Amino acid sequence: MLLSQKTVLVIDDNVGLHQSLAMMTGRTFPITFIAATTLAEAQRRFQEHIDTIDAVLVDGCIESRECDTLPLLRMITTSHFHGPVIAISGDRHNRRLMVRHGANGACDKHEVRNKLEEMLLAPPPKRHIPRR
Repeated sequence: MLLSQKTVLVIDDNVGLHQSLAMMTGRTFPITFIAATTLAEAQRRFQEHIDTIDAVLVDGCIESRECDTLPLLRMITTSHFHGPVIAISGDRHNRRLMVRHGANGACDKHEVRNKLEEMLLAPPPKRHIPRR
């Protein structure tokens, strides 16, 4: 099965995760990764590339030990972006919280590669309205 080029915004302060995903490019799927390691960079890159992004992977804690990405998640899920938004926190509580605030799904960081393959093969997600 030949897949078209996909673009994925990865919002995570863990540079090692970005490097691991970059090594995946071209091996399994033709993917371009856009990396963001801060909240400001994530917002800027999302706004710059909103029309070309196919999926978003977002960690729960970027600049603190608390789940600080909920406002960013809300901005993404209430925009005209309709691709999957996946919470990729190592903390189960944060993943649940992010799904309640609009993420389409969630996985632990060690499952990111499998989840990425799954979502790129799946039909577009149905967007639910985040709780306030």
